[in-house]
Amino acid sequence: HEDYHLGLWLTGKRVEGCSDEPGWVEVNLCPHFTAIPYHIFSGNKAYEDLYLISLCDVVIASQGSFGVWGARLNGDSVLIRPSAESESGFSTVQPFF
Repeated sequence: HEDYHLGLWLTGKRVEGCSDEPGWVEVNLCPHFTAIPYHIFSGNKAYEDLYLISLCDVVIASQGSFGVWGARLNGDSVLIRPSAESESGFSTVQPFF
């Protein structure tokens, strides 16, 4: 999870998060947002979260495909996600199309 913290810090922007586990986000990620304004959305329908993700300039996604599809809908966003192929364990894709 520390790689996620680093990725969020490096963007230097406001953090908008979508999670079906907001309690985990509040405990594990939010304490690291001391210098970055943030808001975590929870309780949305999946299509609402997908729409919010599609508006982001930088998407830091988990191992699943949901964040990846949100970034693809934007077409011009930077995607940071777990990758077994890279030495750091993370890959950056910019842009998709």
